Amino acid sequence: MEGVLDRMKYLKETSIFHKKSLTTLNNIEVKLALNDLHEKYVFTPIDKANNNIAIICKKFYISTLIRELGLYDNVLNLNKTYDAIDDIQENIIQGHCTYLSNLKLSVHDTNKYIPNIYWIPKLLLKVL
Repeated sequence: MEGVLDRMKYLKETSIFHKKSLTTLNNIEVKLALNDLHEKYVFTPIDKANNNIAIICKKFYISTLIRELGLYDNVLNLNKTYDAIDDIQENIIQGHCTYLSNLKLSVHDTNKYIPNIYWIPKLLLKVL
C-alpha cells in the first residue's frame, strides 16, 4: 500500500495536468477573464456540497441578503432585529468601543472590525 501511495504522490507532483493548470492560472488573459467574472458575479460555496460552487449575479445575491435580513421590512416597521446603517466603518467601531468602555469593558485590536456577512445558497435538486 505504501508503494501505491508513493506512486500516487509522484504522479500528482509531476502530472502535466497539474503543471498546465498552474501555468494557465498565471496567464494574463485568464486573469483578466476571471477579473471580469468577479466584477459581475459572486462565486460562493453551495451548502453541503464539497468542492461545488455557485456563480450568482451580484444584484440577485445582494437582494437575497437584504430580503433574508428583513431590511425591506423596515418600511413597514416589522423588522426589529436589523437596521440599515449609513455610516463609515471607523465611526461604527468607535461607537461600539465607547459604549463598551462606559461598561468598563475593553476591546482588543483584533476585534475592531465589522464581520462580513454572506449567503450560502441551498440548492434543491428536482428528480424527475
